[in-house]
Amino acid sequence: MKEKPILNIMIDLETASRKENAAILSWAMVPFNMDGTPMEKPAFHKSVSLTSCFLAGMDIERETQEWWMNQDPKAKFCLCSMPGEDIVSVAYDAYTWMECLSVDHDLYIWSRGLDFDMPKIEWCFNRFVGGPVPYKYSHKMDVRTVLKFMGIDQSQFEFDGVKHCSIDDCRHDIMMIQEAY
Repeated sequence: MKEKPILNIMIDLETASRKENAAILSWAMVPFNMDGTPMEKPAFHKSVSLTSCFLAGMDIERETQEWWMNQDPKAKFCLCSMPGEDIVSVAYDAYTWMECLSVDHDLYIWSRGLDFDMPKIEWCFNRFVGGPVPYKYSHKMDVRTVLKFMGIDQSQFEFDGVKHCSIDDCRHDIMMIQEAY
């Protein structure tokens, strides 16, 4: 059987909690090539209705709300600039988006740390979709680890966009991983 080509996907969530079942405010996934060549696959970016998360029993914590209150107004605007969609629909759309890509590609899922975004995405897939994740458990990649062991100082990279806007965070992490590569 012929091996599928690798497709890297950077993920980032903005949430209302740090818990695994955190209410999700924004969900972004951006495919990328390690060498920086342009990617023909479209990104996934959706704003999520906080009400739908609350009704689905997802966690909202005071400390995270207070943290959001102290963030740049541009970051807060980024969360509110797109209409929030129902969490069940967003989780299903995200799962379908990844599943379609996994037909022809071996997916490697990247995030800044393995303990924040991925458990929340997998919780949503399990709760709202019910299918197995469309990637191998061994294909979870950590941006922080790569940068640390490659000796790359993250502060040397100017942030293009709005910090804590999930799509901009993805693009920034991609730029740093491509530099490490």
